[in-house]
Amino acid sequence: MGRRAPVARGRRPSWAGAAALLAPGTTVVEVKRRPDGSEERYRCELVSATPARAVILYRIRRPAWGLPAPLYSYGFFWPRRPYICYRFVRPDDGSEVASRFDAVGRVELAPPAAEGEAAEVRFEDLLLDLWVRPGSGPSGRDELRWEDGEELEAALAAGDIAPEAAGRARRACEILQRNQGRLRAAIASELGEGLGLARSHQRRTTP
Repeated sequence: MGRRAPVARGRRPSWAGAAALLAPGTTVVEVKRRPDGSEERYRCELVSATPARAVILYRIRRPAWGLPAPLYSYGFFWPRRPYICYRFVRPDDGSEVASRFDAVGRVELAPPAAEGEAAEVRFEDLLLDLWVRPGSGPSGRDELRWEDGEELEAALAAGDIAPEAAGRARRACEILQRNQGRLRAAIASELGEGLGLARSHQRRTTP
């Protein structure tokens, strides 16, 4: 899969250092750490990694989150932003079905820790999510829906999330409320939507 030498345990390379070790096509496990200490893990494929961001691909084979299937989910991760983004697109033409922005804490990119293990992209889930469904609102406008705001406040009251983390989630909310359209346009441009990555992945996996 183009993976280079693993990094010895105990070392935590910088994001840029990890990106330099990972090649497109490398298996990456997405690790979502929730405030209660539980984890969700998804086996994905690395699309690209740079010092500024990483993009991974997860193939959705069954309907989920009210979305049809099959879909490609492109996850965009940045080391310093208080959010990540999932872009759900149709495999045949790469058109956007929905996008979801998640408020997050620390985001890490790590190469394989040992031979036979997978690289990981890890992040702290801060509960607050923004769903965007293009053309689904009144008069064909994009529909924006925030989720889990009450869960965030309950976790803060219970001490499961620190005030600093809750503040980061609210900061992500403010940024996304103003800029989600511009961010989605930039992501679409990077994906070459309708022309580039979705079709290239379809060709790669077609018998």
